[in-house]
Amino acid sequence: MTIKHLLFAAAALTLGLAGCRSIQPIAAPNPGAGTVAAIGEAGPEANPTAAAARLSAADAEALTFLREEEKLAHDVYTTFAELWDAPLFSNIVESESSHTTAVQRLLEQYGVPDPAADNPIGVFSDPTLQDLYDELVEQGSASLIAALEVGGYIEEMDILDLRAKASDVAGLERLFDNLERGSTSHLKAFVRNLEKAGEPYQPQLMSADVYETIVAGETDTGGGAAPGASRLRPAG
Repeated sequence: MTIKHLLFAAAALTLGLAGCRSIQPIAAPNPGAGTVAAIGEAGPEANPTAAAARLSAADAEALTFLREEEKLAHDVYTTFAELWDAPLFSNIVESESSHTTAVQRLLEQYGVPDPAADNPIGVFSDPTLQDLYDELVEQGSASLIAALEVGGYIEEMDILDLRAKASDVAGLERLFDNLERGSTSHLKAFVRNLEKAGEPYQPQLMSADVYETIVAGETDTGGGAAPGASRLRPAG
């Protein structure tokens, strides 16, 4: 089963952030592994105003979008953890908390306004992400299997979005790379849980080759979305 009825408008937003960057080797940490410092530490900056001046408009836009995209994953999984008796969601929520905090710290470091400031679970400044959150929660509320498939969709989306981002700022590149490793680990965890439930996972955004390389644990995945597939819209 694939996720249906997600918004087409989201594709244009994500593709607007796209660039070209080489794919770094992917490790396979356990879900929840990694700390905020390891994920988002960009080094001390004595003058935040000067730091912001060195951050390009594209970098600021990417970081702003990433903040709420990571919050989306955190909030969806938090909702599912309360709805379904599946420890996987609670475990991954801890990891997503560190991810979104890492992005928040870089926003603060570079003097970029935080779009998620003071927003409770399920509330987003970006209307596209708000609609996406509502749709994903609706889909995953149907059954535990549907919730696990929503998790797979989110992680595929995050991996492809991260691979589309490019930055000359070392701290941002390090953040993108480490977040991708985390999403890779989470995707594998959702796949394993679905297989244990007798529901083989089918990639929803990635090409078959890219997906198979990732779940096989190889280090150089290359590639990206299947031809014609958008980042925030399910294939098929």
